[in-house]
Amino acid sequence: MTFDEVQTLRSRKAEAHGLAVAGQFEDGSIFFTGGTAERPLFLAFAGRRSKAAAFYSFKTEEARNAYAEKWQADRVQALEATKARKAEARKPHSLKVGDVLYTSWGYEQTNVEFYEVVSVRGSVVDLRELQQDRTESGIGMQGECRALPGQYRAGLIVGKRPTGANTVRIDSCSTAWPWDGRPKSWSSYA
Repeated sequence: MTFDEVQTLRSRKAEAHGLAVAGQFEDGSIFFTGGTAERPLFLAFAGRRSKAAAFYSFKTEEARNAYAEKWQADRVQALEATKARKAEARKPHSLKVGDVLYTSWGYEQTNVEFYEVVSVRGSVVDLRELQQDRTESGIGMQGECRALPGQYRAGLIVGKRPTGANTVRIDSCSTAWPWDGRPKSWSSYA
């Protein structure tokens, strides 16, 4: 469905309830107000979606207008946060050879892996997984681990593109973050 078709669906829904455009945003978000004095209405669509984010009736126009102002302020805040996040991601990374990154992920267990940056080629880096110094707590199946820089566990991971926050997407379920040198907690299941 094209965005023109989405806009047509939105307009039809608003017109069916006698609503008029009250505000629009650069990301495609739009909100409508109207209705009757006995039943003021508010309809909003976030982003480019065809499904309404909000469709409410209020007891008074003042209550509807207060809600509309809050929704509008929240939308502006969300757009600013998105812009800031995208700007941060576009910044060049500052990783250098020897930096250590870690991942922490899992379901019903916490898997921790460490990676060392072994080469930097412009906007991409090459990584190698590191061996770990693992200590088990007295409870069993959990503990802390530290990276052992220079002691490699696996082969080369070539051509990863870090973000401006120096994070690297390793695979579909893990992202590597800069390691601060402190031990990381791990757990295992069976």
